[in-house]
Amino acid sequence: MACPHAGVPVKLTLTDANDPSNRGSQLAPTANATASAVRVQLLRDDLPVEFGQQWDHGLSASTQHDVTLQARYIRTTGTFAAGVVEGQAILTATYR
Repeated sequence: MACPHAGVPVKLTLTDANDPSNRGSQLAPTANATASAVRVQLLRDDLPVEFGQQWDHGLSASTQHDVTLQARYIRTTGTFAAGVVEGQAILTATYR
């Protein structure tokens, strides 16, 4: 993330691109996903991200910022089938 101005408070929000109403921590599968009973979960500081919830990212600087996230596979209910596992998220930065 590149910020043009320094010293502005930044809040970040992740949204599930395929289900914007999702307030959980597992991404909805994309149209390309062919696996079943498995989803992608995003983590920040080793804790699941709750979609739609803002968090403080600190103050902006006139340099590039890293946003560190991890992803892991989560087994869900139903019959497991191998295939493509894909989810998409949107990261929104709010400057105030």
